[in-house]
Amino acid sequence: MVSQTDAGSQAREEGQAPLEGVLDRLLERTEGEGSVGLKDVFDAFSGRLYGPLMLIPSLILVTPLGGIPGMPIVVAILLVLVAGQRVLGMSRPWLPKRLVEKTVERAKLESAFGKLRPWAKRVDAVLRPRLTVLVEGPMERVIALMIVAVGLSVPVFGLVPMAAAIPGLASVLLSLAITGRDGLLVIASWVVIAGGVGVAFSMNGAM
Repeated sequence: MVSQTDAGSQAREEGQAPLEGVLDRLLERTEGEGSVGLKDVFDAFSGRLYGPLMLIPSLILVTPLGGIPGMPIVVAILLVLVAGQRVLGMSRPWLPKRLVEKTVERAKLESAFGKLRPWAKRVDAVLRPRLTVLVEGPMERVIALMIVAVGLSVPVFGLVPMAAAIPGLASVLLSLAITGRDGLLVIASWVVIAGGVGVAFSMNGAM
């Protein structure tokens, strides 16, 4: 049986930092800067980009930053582009220059991450490699395809303030599943997606 500490060490050795580690690494690499953009994510996670590039935008959707007008659409485009390239088997993602140059005020990002930190600690405490059949080999591309589908749903949920947090949570769970090799999170994401489908139908019926 793998202990939580050993699992965390293993994840770092494989270049897959747990949630709090991803937050800390990005903030450390942008210390003293006024804004943070995708270029900073590329620099901070060079060589192991897919997990963080899908995780960090997903986290934005579940924080107050997701309520900024236009932000859910930008995040949705990013998720579809990044996850889509993972589905195609590209070793390193490519993003349009205009998207890479998009930035968020570092102070706002740090504040949002600060609100996430207690939750991140709880997640990291239980995150460990398990049910790896759901996250390894071809399944990693299946997960990426699920993130593409989630990204495409964001504009629908974006019609209601902060409702984009629902697909955002599903994407966070799927990204963490890849990052921490934790298949249980894939199952948890299915529950969130099922709930999101129910919410979407309710929204459609109310229109």
